[in-house]
Amino acid sequence: MQIYSDLEVLQSISRLLPEWFYDRENISREFKFDTYMQSIEFVNQVATLAEELDHHPLILISWHKVLVKLHTHSKKAITSLDFDLASRLDKLFISFFS
Repeated sequence: MQIYSDLEVLQSISRLLPEWFYDRENISREFKFDTYMQSIEFVNQVATLAEELDHHPLILISWHKVLVKLHTHSKKAITSLDFDLASRLDKLFISFFS
């Protein structure tokens, strides 16, 4: 599992995950949906993906929005695992509107 420096996180986000942001602790993205129930369905699928990877994000649900924050707690850093899950979540989100 690769650990990323702050600079590497910022470079990787701008290149690979432009919808995500970095706050020096987590990479995060807010996903917006048409309905609250879509938000809940998305979160349920996020939970399934997270369980498969044994990597569990912070998830905040509000009306039509889901905020996901990723950080590898065991490494106290952003790692390749965070980028892998973020990429999968982007693809999952796209599937809700295709």
